[in-house]
Amino acid sequence: MIEATPDITAQLMRIKHTFQVASTFAARGDPVNRVVATILMDYVAESALKTVHWAHPATAPAAKEAITFPELLKAVADLTGAPPALPLRLEIGNVHAQRNLTQHRNLTPSPEDVSKNGAYVEAFLRDLFTRFFAVDFDTLTLASLVSDPGLRGQLESAETHLVAGRHREAVEEAAKALHKAGRMAGDVAGVAHQGAWTFFMTSTSSGWNEFSRGQQQVLQNIGSGIGRLTAQLQEALRALAVGGDWGAYMRYRQIAPRVFLTFGPTADGLVNVDHNRDDYSKEEARAVFDYALNHILRLEAMGALSRPTEQE
Repeated sequence: MIEATPDITAQLMRIKHTFQVASTFAARGDPVNRVVATILMDYVAESALKTVHWAHPATAPAAKEAITFPELLKAVADLTGAPPALPLRLEIGNVHAQRNLTQHRNLTPSPEDVSKNGAYVEAFLRDLFTRFFAVDFDTLTLASLVSDPGLRGQLESAETHLVAGRHREAVEEAAKALHKAGRMAGDVAGVAHQGAWTFFMTSTSSGWNEFSRGQQQVLQNIGSGIGRLTAQLQEALRALAVGGDWGAYMRYRQIAPRVFLTFGPTADGLVNVDHNRDDYSKEEARAVFDYALNHILRLEAMGALSRPTEQE
């Protein structure tokens, strides 16, 4: 057994995170994304094997130098000792061989191959994490990669809901975290923040009472619609201004609820979540969480979220 020190735990989290990124590419299905997914899946498997090989106390120092993939796979299999032997050894070897053909022989993996490879690599990671580190793959929280304490707390809550199968709650927390990060990064993106409810300013202006109740209702509907469209445009601009992927953003937007602010007891107002469906599948909830996490990590990497936050 290998002690899961903070450094090793961080490495395992990076491996899991990269696997989730690879899964995102795999889900898109087109040839280019299938190639990227295959390369990343092999990278994930090899990184996990090297983490075991280099950290295991039974590995001699001389053996921790350069090693070929077949030698690496055999060395880790030998570290398992008594049965059960390392599972999926043949399948992971095939993933590596396919990556070689993809990278060096211009092979385009089929959708079926990419799907099978993803399942094999996930099962392989689960076994390695448990067998060698006593770490549960599901409870290894990726949200801890986020530096900002407020956003990290929201993402940890989302991940807890996701593991427990509470998909609606997971989607809501992830969407709220992303909305908050987007507002925090507005200055970097060059996109101003929207007021809590733009129509409120109109309804309190002089001359409002000169309109009939019916006219007021029409103006209210128009003002509310403009406010919603403005918020959606600002969100899209903030996502793209910091190097976001338009296709990934649109896939997120098709699933995720709309998050908006109304006047409340705090300066930021009340956070509201408008779901466009009653529930979400596991895959949909995972996609929303992954997009929120990856985008927030991108914002932090570019220094857009360097200041501390207050709790919502």
